[in-house]
Amino acid sequence: MKKVFSTACPRNCYSTCSFKVWTENGKVINID
Repeated sequence: MKKVFSTACPRNCYSTCSFKVWTENGKVINID
C-alpha cells in the first residue's frame, strides 16, 4: 500500500524546504 508523508529537513527553515516522501510496504520509493 502506497502512502505519502509531508515532511521537511531538520534545519528548521519553515516551508522553504518541505517535501513529500512516498512509501510502499514500509520502504521509501520516491521523494518530491
